Amino acid sequence: MPEYEAQVENLRRILPDRTARPDFDAFWAGVIRQAGDQPLNEAVEPVDYPVRQLDIAQVRLDGLGHGRLCGWLYLPKSARPRPGLVLFHDYLGFRGRVVTHLVWALQGYAVLALDLRGHGDSSDAFHYSTGGPKGWMTLGIRDQNESYLREVCGDALRAFRTLASRPEVDASRIGVRGVGLGGTTALMLAALEPRVAAVAADAPSLCCFERALASASGDPVAEIVGYLNRYPDREARVCETLSYFDPLNTADRIACPVHVSLGLKDGAAPATTVFGAYNRIQAPKEVRVYPYDGHGVAGDVNEEVVIAWFQRQLKP
Repeated sequence: MPEYEAQVENLRRILPDRTARPDFDAFWAGVIRQAGDQPLNEAVEPVDYPVRQLDIAQVRLDGLGHGRLCGWLYLPKSARPRPGLVLFHDYLGFRGRVVTHLVWALQGYAVLALDLRGHGDSSDAFHYSTGGPKGWMTLGIRDQNESYLREVCGDALRAFRTLASRPEVDASRIGVRGVGLGGTTALMLAALEPRVAAVAADAPSLCCFERALASASGDPVAEIVGYLNRYPDREARVCETLSYFDPLNTADRIACPVHVSLGLKDGAAPATTVFGAYNRIQAPKEVRVYPYDGHGVAGDVNEEVVIAWFQRQLKP
């Protein structure tokens, strides 16, 4: 038996304790309420693109509380409502070009591919009172009510609401998918939005935060490690803030089918952190492990697997 098979068997037995604080549910109830009450303030700009089976547009909407989000919107030309997909990219990435997501739209999905807050063409108002000089991960790091991650999750709720509200979309068949930080965002969205019909998370970073701080070697966790190296006396407060955004603490709220993929050589999303959250999911689930890959999660090979999985779940 290959060595990695024994490693995976051990990973399947990891079951870390939840780290949720007493006000965890009340905190997220407030975020969900704000994301639903705040007007979307959408603006849709059609894009002339040489694929005539689709209506393609650039859509902008207000982010949670402040900032302006931007994404590609693909709508198949069809007389009946179509299933949908909301797609999130990795940390320090962007939504890509129009061609990037055609593989999904041409299957018959209505697709919203969003630039995460502060990435690509999505803006942020830089209102944070605490944080370090590098990247986004430490902004608001000492207050869960001000955290960058709170706003990313709220933005995800608003992106889902944007797609679900369109008459061309069957709101009962909307899936979400993300990679890296986008994978974590997808898992959080599936836990917070009961209408999510299926979720696929590839190499989700930031799972099991306390374990990740000890084992992860790449961004985005490396930014938090750098911050704590400079301010070691703030560790307890930082870990408290991060606990609100840890899929470990929301895994048992996910009710839809879940697909997770990971590489055993991933420094940004170590397998022990991903399995720590995955093992707490009670919904129907499956995990695909790529023993020789890192954060790339086997590229096109995994893409084909996820395409087939979403077809089974959402039936485009």
